Amino acid sequence: MKKLITLLLAGTLLFGGVVANADNQAVKPNDAIEPNYQTVEQAETVHLTFYNVESVADLLNEILDEKVANYFYDIWTEDGSWIEGDNWTEDGNWTEDGNWTEDGNWSEDDNWTEDGNWSEDDNWTDEDDWVSEDILATYKVVDGNIISERVDGHKISAEHQLIWNKVAQIVPAKYMAMLNRFVVSTDGYGEIAAYVDSEEGKSWQIAIDPKDVLDESGEVTSEGVYTIIHELAHIISLNDEQMTDDTSNQNLYTVEEGTLKKDAYLNQYYHEFWAPLMDEFNAVYSEDDAIRFYENHRDEFVTEYAASNPGEDFAESFAYFISDDKPADGSVKAKKILFFYQYPELVAMRDQIRATLNK
Repeated sequence: MKKLITLLLAGTLLFGGVVANADNQAVKPNDAIEPNYQTVEQAETVHLTFYNVESVADLLNEILDEKVANYFYDIWTEDGSWIEGDNWTEDGNWTEDGNWTEDGNWSEDDNWTEDGNWSEDDNWTDEDDWVSEDILATYKVVDGNIISERVDGHKISAEHQLIWNKVAQIVPAKYMAMLNRFVVSTDGYGEIAAYVDSEEGKSWQIAIDPKDVLDESGEVTSEGVYTIIHELAHIISLNDEQMTDDTSNQNLYTVEEGTLKKDAYLNQYYHEFWAPLMDEFNAVYSEDDAIRFYENHRDEFVTEYAASNPGEDFAESFAYFISDDKPADGSVKAKKILFFYQYPELVAMRDQIRATLNK
């Protein structure tokens, strides 16, 4: 399952698998220098060749009277296996609670940092960032209300209830019925503000970081409201009602969640605004490429984050559609906002959300 993420950005871009994050808070280990070196001696040779500090290593070996490769020359291999003989801690365990498995392989639920998460697909690449996420509370959503998932019936905090009340104000009944879980989590201010996640597009959970959506007085900010609307757009465009089992039609836009129907909102949006850009977009392989792509089409996106991919562009433009007045200029980004006005049900949704928020 893919987590669809909204970032609060200050010069931060996410383009497909390329992340440019000014506030990286977790540090990944050294990448593999050469994953085919599978012995300590070979790893040491690689390290010395790379850093050209053989004299330092010799000095350490003389002082310690032993090979320091177990700690100094550790290499994390490309396939996620720890080279034989290397120890992370003195007793060979990864963290204090022993998340590093006995056979040296990374298990599915192991954490890289004490509170961090392994990359989405469990494979480390240069483009991946370690995400340090602290789950504060989880709640079941029942008939639009939240209930603590803790067995002891832990009381819902006033802060969490306040955030949920804003979600309930914004999300229409049809899509509220698709939400079955509310997660309150944090990775610090300015990182991941919120995300939604689904199981086959039917049941959804929404996660929100209070540090990013609440002001000093504990009220949901306008940016927080915008964030919730953005996440609503993902549920609207990627739920199972928007998908088809027909994968033979090459004219249908396919995303990780599945193949979109011909009349699906995101399929129509993709063909109108993104199809002509895909050759250029598919040539984005680095952060510099991503920046150039955005700069080449600056006037076509309502935000920098919208240039990440069609799905994020859809969600950002939808948030503007709900939040802002109807645009009158002829720019491409204005046309993207005007796109939603062709759907009466979305216009009615806009009116309802705006009226509710203005009470």
